[in-house]
Amino acid sequence: MKISLEKINTLPHQSFFVKEVNKPYFTAPLHFHPEFEILLILEGHGSKYIGDSIEPFGPDDLVLVGSNTPHLWQCDPEFYNNDPDLRSRAICIQFNMDFLGGDFLCIPEMEKINQLLQNSSRGIRFFGKEQKKFKMKIQELAGLDGMSRVTSLLMLLESMSTVRHKKYLSSPDYKPDLHYQKDSGKIELVINYLLQHFREKITLSDMSSLVYMTPEYFCKYFKLHTNKNFSAFLNEVRIGNACKLLMKTELNISQICYESGFNHLSNFNRQFKKIKNMSPRDYQKQYWKLDVGEFPK
Repeated sequence: MKISLEKINTLPHQSFFVKEVNKPYFTAPLHFHPEFEILLILEGHGSKYIGDSIEPFGPDDLVLVGSNTPHLWQCDPEFYNNDPDLRSRAICIQFNMDFLGGDFLCIPEMEKINQLLQNSSRGIRFFGKEQKKFKMKIQELAGLDGMSRVTSLLMLLESMSTVRHKKYLSSPDYKPDLHYQKDSGKIELVINYLLQHFREKITLSDMSSLVYMTPEYFCKYFKLHTNKNFSAFLNEVRIGNACKLLMKTELNISQICYESGFNHLSNFNRQFKKIKNMSPRDYQKQYWKLDVGEFPK
């Protein structure tokens, strides 16, 4: 996507960056950076965009984002209403490939970690029992200093490289387009509009007018910079909202269909199965069978 480059300011006495984010809502726009990023959600919920993937997020969501992979955590609309009971908290770890200097990660003992970092260009979400262990390690790491901080990160990456319960988020052929900057605001404007208005009727004409393009040019532009056509992207935003409702509300399937911007139940079921490879009911059953608190695949 055409998005902004974020500058990570690691402190002079540290080889990588760790901080706890605690805000009413996550504020970072669509962005990328050369550093790898591990993000653990402690509080808050919404939609995450990693590469060409759109998925819901909530507490305990844990993702490794690759170098220069575009990403965004967008909170749900209620977080922007100044509700003092709603917070968005996360622990963020960011590090360069050479944070230990030179070719350290290229030595034979680092082979699995190296492969993990290469695969992280698609974004990797961790879940299951291992994810609970990772959460504890990350919270502990955030309070460490000195050499123990470095060894803790290496042990975390080694554990992540060997677990079975992980999911790649972006499509296998996804490649970020990073030769941008000049029009970065247009894609961000479109996506922010979709996030606010996906429950409403949205036409191609509306969106092309928003960024002063013809519908034909807008289609090409959107596909070039998101790796998806506009209607597919909009459906994924709507299905992402449906997934959150299936997980956390007592609404029935028909109500969720209309709350997510679909006008026909048959189309909702068809699009849901196309994107999630299962029906809404099966998705809900799978989620409620889980006892570890993670989102289903």
